[in-house]
Amino acid sequence: METLGKYTVHPLAALFPEAIPEEDAALEARLSTHGVLDHGGLGVVILYRGQILDGRSLLAAYKRLGVEPRFETLPDDADALAFLLAKNVHRRILSESQRAVVAYRLWSQFGSGAPDTGDGDWVNLRTLTQQQCADLLRVSRSLMTHAARVFSPDSPSVPELRRAVELGQVRVTDASGVLARPSEVQRRAAAMVAGREAKTITTAVKKVNRETALREEAASLAASGAMSLGNAPTIHQASVGDMQVLVDPATIDAIITHPLPGRGTDKGM
Repeated sequence: METLGKYTVHPLAALFPEAIPEEDAALEARLSTHGVLDHGGLGVVILYRGQILDGRSLLAAYKRLGVEPRFETLPDDADALAFLLAKNVHRRILSESQRAVVAYRLWSQFGSGAPDTGDGDWVNLRTLTQQQCADLLRVSRSLMTHAARVFSPDSPSVPELRRAVELGQVRVTDASGVLARPSEVQRRAAAMVAGREAKTITTAVKKVNRETALREEAASLAASGAMSLGNAPTIHQASVGDMQVLVDPATIDAIITHPLPGRGTDKGM
């Protein structure tokens, strides 16, 4: 269970993605300038049954800045889910994919798809069907299905890909479409999107596959004696014109074109 200082995070709060670094930076800037804010409760950490229900990022920002946080406590009989939906869906700009992930988690962890642990605290949520969860988050059942493919316990998705979806960097439908790719391809492609080397995960996967193909072809040429690359070759992927700017031509051992030609047409330099 996640903890922040002496507080634990309420299980329902973990349904929603944490703030991205840009949101954290903006929050800290406002806190540094104005101190405790109270714009619709934005500057208040909400507790429910002794746990943090809303304001994880806010509390962490207070701690980093050395500012004393302000707390409010919801009554024990309050509708915690309704409160969270109002706070996170309406206050934050969550993408449709992010909402689909929340809907799937709500159904699979607390709704009718959740394992029966005998915990009476969630009995009022266990009746929630997939359709009801989808309606609460304003997404389609189809989109929830894609979220299930990416976030179910037996999904072949890598943590980096799931994180990119949670942060809104990758659409859940696109993530669902690359699950057949090897883990390392998913991981590298997700890093490309996070680092803004590619706009979509699909484009990133294509780039990773091209890089892999080039490396394999270079290794094959080296093994055949067509060129010598040493033990640790460095491969640059760019146009020939860009290469003249990026790399000293005297250091280039070979140029491999893409699409790859037949062997024997590559020329060493």
